[in-house]
Amino acid sequence: MNAAIAMESGTESLMESLLITDVLGYADEAVSGSGFPVTNELYYEYDYGDSWIVKLTKLKSCEDLVANHSVTKEELDEARETVKTKHKPVCLSRVGLNVMDDVGGLSGFANFLRAINEPEDKEEAADFRRWARSMGWKQKKVDPKKVL
Repeated sequence: MNAAIAMESGTESLMESLLITDVLGYADEAVSGSGFPVTNELYYEYDYGDSWIVKLTKLKSCEDLVANHSVTKEELDEARETVKTKHKPVCLSRVGLNVMDDVGGLSGFANFLRAINEPEDKEEAADFRRWARSMGWKQKKVDPKKVL
């Protein structure tokens, strides 16, 4: 990565001060050492205590997502309209699992998943599941459009 952008005041402030289309190049685009685009990857740190790091990339075309049935043409059109009218990014596809708040970072999350999926103690597994549900976690995939 050639550069980093820190967003302490959230994306609203970022959208007001930077043209993200200039700053973020396409995933396969060469970045400039002295101009735009600055980078082709943005890293977002989520839940500062656990330090989940989310990598954001921009694709030239999302048509392959329609071709491989990851999204429908209607979902793609709706996302384009959101970008145009609300000036905010839309996540159409993602790789990886949902993260959890206050689980203790990557090692805590791995321990949590092990405890609920390969329980040595059924009561402990039930306690973990109750706690996770109270935190809003569901043992199913979240729609990528709800990620951003």
